[in-house]
Amino acid sequence: RAMNATAPIHRTTLAQINLNHVLGIEGFSLQRALEVDPEFLAPEYPFEWAGLYQQPRGRIELVIPSGPDHSMIVALLPLPQPTFDDLKPLLAEVSAMFSAARAAGEALVSGSILPTGSAARLELSQDPSIFVADVEEGAWALLTEHRPEEFGAALCNGEGCCSPVSDVVFKAAHEHDASVSSVGLSSDRAIDLDRFNAWMQDLLLRQGPDLFRTKGVLSFDGHDQRFVFQGVHMLVEGRPDAPWGDAPRTSKMVFIGRNLDRAELDAGFSSCLV
Repeated sequence: RAMNATAPIHRTTLAQINLNHVLGIEGFSLQRALEVDPEFLAPEYPFEWAGLYQQPRGRIELVIPSGPDHSMIVALLPLPQPTFDDLKPLLAEVSAMFSAARAAGEALVSGSILPTGSAARLELSQDPSIFVADVEEGAWALLTEHRPEEFGAALCNGEGCCSPVSDVVFKAAHEHDASVSSVGLSSDRAIDLDRFNAWMQDLLLRQGPDLFRTKGVLSFDGHDQRFVFQGVHMLVEGRPDAPWGDAPRTSKMVFIGRNLDRAELDAGFSSCLV
């Protein structure tokens, strides 16, 4: 009752109950969840923002006035082009970089050289704190733990402060445990129901305590309706949802937990595909 004060309580003997009280009660609706949180199915990352820049060769400065936090993790990465399509394949690697930077415990102080191609935690003890880097001409991505406007952060070169060619806002996990991460999986192929059930049962048995949240929408082979589900640890609930109709039948899963093995999860998910 403490978990949901509005939930009705049905007292039974030997599980005898009117099935209308427990079936078809619309306890979870993907449509309602997306109306409340349009990014319900989006993977969560340890960073909130990425700015994509085109820079000339030379020195740049990351200028960060004092803000709500005493430190912030950032990553500066070269890209082929300043587009999200060029950044997207690197997001899992960047997540690992952020976790490593948080676990390292060491922070760069104002005036330090900002590493390129990796993440670093910056100590924000000055007002402003300034970090420098020498970059080659080309496209660069700056990913930050918090949105720049929270700190008034700016990237500047010899011509002044730079505006990104484009920027991306991510759904942030706001976790502070290096072992905690998220893994998103998707496929346009149908899923075999029996193989999926067997895989999930084995996964929950082995890793249930480390799975903080599991959620997704699936396209099962031979079924015309979406199947939506969500879970906490070893407790998972799901049900058929709206018909796919003419919409692309894409299955999406998101795991949030501790010590997640992306390769293992991807292999298990792939084994269920038809």
